[in-house]
Amino acid sequence: MTSKKSVYKEFTKEHAEAMKIKNPDRIPVIVKTCDGINLKKNKYLVPLDLTIGQFQYVLRKNTNLNSSEAFFLFINSKLIQSSMMMQNVYELYNKDGFVHIHLAKENVFG
Repeated sequence: MTSKKSVYKEFTKEHAEAMKIKNPDRIPVIVKTCDGINLKKNKYLVPLDLTIGQFQYVLRKNTNLNSSEAFFLFINSKLIQSSMMMQNVYELYNKDGFVHIHLAKENVFG
């Protein structure tokens, strides 16, 4: 019986380093979803000067969520402040050349 390959295994440290050499002003980010959220893609090259809030806007446009659903970004089970710059996030949470962000949704009323 063959095991199903995970889509995340193809992203190695060498792959991240090659991306950083080609794009020194960008950060490689992998976004993992839960709660039935569908993203058009899960790998992003994000500018260093982008804030988490701006990145959330980009992600929102690429999801299947409607306006009554909110989502939150987590790294290592910690909620990320929307005012934090991506460069700071990379410096704090880069473990294999990528920043791994988890996206979770919450129903809101309004």
